[in-house]
Amino acid sequence: AVDISARPPLGALDASFDHALALDESDALDWLREVHRLVRPGGRFVLAAGGPERLIAQIGPDWHMVGFRSTQEAGQDLYVLERV
Repeated sequence: AVDISARPPLGALDASFDHALALDESDALDWLREVHRLVRPGGRFVLAAGGPERLIAQIGPDWHMVGFRSTQEAGQDLYVLERV
């Protein structure tokens, strides 16, 4: 586990994680480059986000969206991104 209350870069090695999870979109998208560095190719990043527009604009070719679940009650949807 890594506490992202610090600012990037984190002290972990490149491609040293299989998965990453972010439950708060507000900071998570700012961390996307660092998450890309830390998660191994084929690894996944699960992100809770309020809408796909900002997410899709930022993921670029480094990630593929491989899963989605609408959670209308919570106001945020869950996205599963896989690192290329």
